[in-house]
Amino acid sequence: MGDPRAAFDAAYDAALARWPVPVRSREVDTRFGRTHVLVSGAASAPPLVLVPGGGATALAWSGAMRLLAAVRRVHVVDPVGDAGRSPATTPLAGTDDVTEWLEQVLDGLDLRAVDLAGHSYGGWQALTFALDRPGRVRRLALLDPTTTFTGFSPGYLLHAVPVLTRPTAGRMRALVRWETGGRPVDDAWLDVAAAGAEVPAPVRTRRPDPARLAALTVPTLVVVPADGRAQDPRRVARGAAEVMPRAAVVTLPGASHHTLPAAPSARSPSSCAERRGQRSARTRQTTASASAIGVMTSRSGRLRDAALSATPSGKYPVSTHIPTSTTPRGRTLCAPPACRRNSATTP
Repeated sequence: MGDPRAAFDAAYDAALARWPVPVRSREVDTRFGRTHVLVSGAASAPPLVLVPGGGATALAWSGAMRLLAAVRRVHVVDPVGDAGRSPATTPLAGTDDVTEWLEQVLDGLDLRAVDLAGHSYGGWQALTFALDRPGRVRRLALLDPTTTFTGFSPGYLLHAVPVLTRPTAGRMRALVRWETGGRPVDDAWLDVAAAGAEVPAPVRTRRPDPARLAALTVPTLVVVPADGRAQDPRRVARGAAEVMPRAAVVTLPGASHHTLPAAPSARSPSSCAERRGQRSARTRQTTASASAIGVMTSRSGRLRDAALSATPSGKYPVSTHIPTSTTPRGRTLCAPPACRRNSATTP
């Protein structure tokens, strides 16, 4: 059978070796245990903190790094007590613990106010922190956050039962392959997720109070995968627009829940082939996902334009909810590039 921990570490090291930009590891002590953080980008760049989904580890964000690290100092956490390299000495027991843990991570990194993005369970964690500590979050990006605007779909729960009742690497691979519908998934990352399948589930979550969501003033972007199977994308988009009228809600065609963080591509986004628009579906999705975060977190028009220019014009008819704070009536539309620019930069 072999040593499961050794197998996981080997898979993690192999995936980390493919990180597309220079990276260093940091460890931050918290009351709940030491938290492992991957850091990329210039030290002088504005800080961006990324939180992965449950069991996904920091490595799930690898594909977004080339674009994001070009303009940001990116800190990607391995959530404490989850799969990854942050074993818990005191398990997180609820939302207050999630907030305390993440605040201690930011303190340990000497970060005051940050731009914060999370995917899946990590999106729920990021939102929880923003609700409790809004002064420490400048902008917030939520990529298909779970247990936030709707529940898991029955089909996803049915396929997840084998993983929940008797988790194995094979069952985790099968779940991801089913949810992504055959879309390209980085094999190195999937090896890590599969090897960490037996790690206990994260904190049991509950949907945030709608009144608190409506009152949140932190500029927020919600990214929804149009072909996601973990949740009903239409319910996620509709729910986000209803309970967070100030938020921009963007739906990405061709994306699924497990590919949304940014499925890594072995090629540089600046390669000649990509400049000619000959991109693989995986690279286009990676760029669109990273661009959405880049647009949300960029302070200057120059940086926003740089992020937007990476999205192939005309190939992503992004469905965007225009916040009610900027239009007479909040609405969802399929926007051409010019409109997409205006709506995506609203926060």
